Amino acid sequence: MTSGADGDVADQERPAPPLRLRLLGQAISIGVARAPAVWPLLRGSTRRFWERSAATWGERIDPDRPEHLAPLAAACDRLGSEPERILELGTGTGAGARMLARRFAGARVDAVDLAPTMVQAATARSADLGDRVHFTVADAASLPYDDNAFDLVAQLNLPVFPAEVARVLRPGGHVVVASSLGPATPYYTPERLLRRRLAKLGFEHVATGQAGGGTYLVARRSTRAPADDALRRYYDKTAGRYDRQISFFERVLFGGGREWVCSQADGEVLELAVGTGRNLRHYPPGVRLTGIEFSPGMLELARKKAAAVRPDADLREGNAEALDFPDESFDTVTCTLALCTIPDDRAAVAEAMRVLRPGGRLVLLEHVRSPVLPVRLGERLLEPLFLRLEHDHLTREPLDRVRAAGFVVERLERSKLGIVERLTARKPQ
Repeated sequence: MTSGADGDVADQERPAPPLRLRLLGQAISIGVARAPAVWPLLRGSTRRFWERSAATWGERIDPDRPEHLAPLAAACDRLGSEPERILELGTGTGAGARMLARRFAGARVDAVDLAPTMVQAATARSADLGDRVHFTVADAASLPYDDNAFDLVAQLNLPVFPAEVARVLRPGGHVVVASSLGPATPYYTPERLLRRRLAKLGFEHVATGQAGGGTYLVARRSTRAPADDALRRYYDKTAGRYDRQISFFERVLFGGGREWVCSQADGEVLELAVGTGRNLRHYPPGVRLTGIEFSPGMLELARKKAAAVRPDADLREGNAEALDFPDESFDTVTCTLALCTIPDDRAAVAEAMRVLRPGGRLVLLEHVRSPVLPVRLGERLLEPLFLRLEHDHLTREPLDRVRAAGFVVERLERSKLGIVERLTARKPQ
C-alpha cells in the first residue's frame, strides 16, 4: 500500500505534519476502515503521491530514528513469542522492515509498498541484511501471499485493511498497528474503530500503549472457530442487560432452579459458563468454587459480584469445550442455562466427565426439547429465530449427551410442559 513506515515525525525538532495533510490522511484511514470498497478510488492518486515523495523522503523524515520506530518496537515487546515469518505493510524505504529483521534475527521478513520507487529505495538501503528481507511492490488491500502465511503482520503509519490482514495471518498470530505521532499521524485509525473492526474478524485484543510520542495496538487472531467468535461478541455486547432479561424467564420458568443446582454442590466445584455470576450467592459456604466464562464482558460483571458475595471464588476466562484443568480435578461440575448456547454441547459434557473425580457429580438446569408434541413443534418453529438473535438452541436434550458421555443419571425432573429440566448425574467410580 502506501509508504507508511516512513510516514511522520516523532521528535520535537520536527514540526507536526500540516493540518490539511493530517485531515486528509485520517479521512482516508477512517474511510477505508469503515468501507474498504472506497480504496480502489483512492489507490491511483495515493501511489502517485508516494512516487513523487520517494526521492527525498528518507532524507526529510529520517525514518530509522529510534523515536520514529519507538511505537513499533514497543509493540514487539508485547508479543510474548518470537515470530518466524513477518510481513510489514507500507514499508516505505524499509525502516520498519530493517528494525524487525534485526529484532527477530531468526525470522524471515517480507515487506510491501504500493510505490515502486519506495521499494527500490528500501532494497538499496537493506543490502546488509542479505536475503532475510524481501521487498515487493504490492497493495496492502490485495496481498500476493497465501492464506495463513505469517506469524506477525506489522504496519507503521498506514491505513488498515483488517480483512486482508486476517487472511494472511495464521490463527494465533499477531497484528501490530502503530502510529509515530499517535492521533496526530496523518494515516491514523482511531483505536475504538480499529478494535471494533478487528473484533468482528475474530481478533482478540492484546495491548495498547504509547512510546516515543506515538501509539500502538497489538491484537491476536483467534484460534477459535468463527461460531465461537460470534458467540463471544454477542455476549460481550449484551452482558450489561443480561441480568434484566434473564430475570423475567427465571420468574416464569426457572424459579428456584439456581438455588437447587448450587445446593447439590460439594467439595471442589467447577461452574461452566458462570455468566454474570447469578449463581454465586447460592453456593454453600464450605465449597471451593472455580468458575469459567467464555465472554470477558460477562466475566467482568461476575467478578464484581464475587467481590461482594463470594470473594474466595476463582473466576477465569475459559472455554467449556476445552477446559484448562487436569483430569479428575473437581468433585462437582455445575452448569445452568448454558448448554443451550455452547456451540458444541457434546464436547462440554465430555469435558465435564474428564475433569470430575470418580464418583463426582454433574448438576444441570436447562431448557430442553419438550416431549409434548405441540410445544415441541413450537420450539422447532421458533428455534431459527432464537439462534439468529440469541445463539440459543431450543430443542437440545442434555440428557442424551450426559448418558452418551458415560454418566449415571441419578435424578431427572421435568416441569413447565417438559421445557425445564433439572438433572444430576455421577461419574462412575
